[in-house]
Amino acid sequence: MKNIKLKLLMLTSVVSLVACSFGPVKQRPTVSYMIYDTAATESVPVCNNTYHSQKVIYISPMRTNVPYDTTKMFYSSSKYELNTYSYSQWAALPSDLLTQAVTKKILMACSFKNIATSLAIADANYRLVSMLVSLRQDVNQDDNTASVHMVIASELIDLENNKVISSSIFNQRVPSAVGPAGLVDGVNQLTNKYDAELIVWLQQNT
Repeated sequence: MKNIKLKLLMLTSVVSLVACSFGPVKQRPTVSYMIYDTAATESVPVCNNTYHSQKVIYISPMRTNVPYDTTKMFYSSSKYELNTYSYSQWAALPSDLLTQAVTKKILMACSFKNIATSLAIADANYRLVSMLVSLRQDVNQDDNTASVHMVIASELIDLENNKVISSSIFNQRVPSAVGPAGLVDGVNQLTNKYDAELIVWLQQNT
């Protein structure tokens, strides 16, 4: 009888240990990243009523080519392959984050007297239309290096006659560390470059 009790006690201990090993699995959290123009350090524009143009511009929300119309973060390690980073994502649609960065840059650059909202588009003289064509990290697995590639197509439209004044394509890449953090750093560098080139282009055509 004692032997039976001892065996039952040992069996119970083993079952308890097994149950503990199959307890709740802690899920890895997903990290969300922002897109910033890190060169735009000011929070309030200091224009002193001095603007490049006394006219008003409406900035259309940036459109996006598929498959970049998502918060997923993409990388490619071969010509026809596109993958996503697990447990990493953009905090919002990249097009929305870029529109936010562009709007702030134009505001801080004092390029126009005002930026119209969607409710006041009738008051605008110009309209900026943009499309995010590509936003990904290209990884070279042979030497474990990477670069970030961004393509944005833009048009400046004269709303008085509804004609395109000028078109521009931003197509650049920068080297980066492999992985989602490297992708974010590269995108922010390219956002700085895109914003700077956009301001020059807008001021040349208005």
